[in-house]
Amino acid sequence: MDLKKSYKMIMIWLSGLMVSIMIVDYGFAKEKIIILGHDNNPPYVKETSSRIPEGIVIDILNFIADHGSYAFEYNLLPWKRAFLMAERGKGAIIGISKTKERLKIFNYSEVLYYHDISVVVMKGNEFSFNEINDLQGKKVAVHRGATYTDDYAKSLKMGVFKKFETNNRAQRLLMLANKRVDAALIGDGLAGIYIAASQTPELKKHI
Repeated sequence: MDLKKSYKMIMIWLSGLMVSIMIVDYGFAKEKIIILGHDNNPPYVKETSSRIPEGIVIDILNFIADHGSYAFEYNLLPWKRAFLMAERGKGAIIGISKTKERLKIFNYSEVLYYHDISVVVMKGNEFSFNEINDLQGKKVAVHRGATYTDDYAKSLKMGVFKKFETNNRAQRLLMLANKRVDAALIGDGLAGIYIAASQTPELKKHI
């Protein structure tokens, strides 16, 4: 596989129907907040086999909880379900990008972490990519229920490319390796690809 080009997108790692997480220490009793998120998005967040949340973002939130006015209870789920629960006001959500539509229902905190999305293609099938419209007519594997930017959402509505939804990185890369799609949107750049490969031996020969 060849990392064609990083599609830089700022990911807002904590959002929800809540006061900004940066308002953390005013002497009040700790307020309990339900944190919703993806259950399998390492190294940022995942749930272990013992159902223990871990990852970079969990460490950041635990630090905030230890030094601030919030106590967090984590509920990690498949992404689409986590997002639907957040829409219904069942908690705050981590790992969600900011769009005009989402700003109508969500309050966003300050940025806790920056996250890149890359357009990944098979070596030999490269194409010029500078903006989302360069995916015109392509079959693209994406994460189920994910939206990244306003341009991305607009391109989907206009049918710029045909999306194929999957539940994780490994599934998207397998679709790419098996030539079912022209490209895959993968988070975390090379790290994301290597993590997926470590979980799926069939992908190692393509790295």
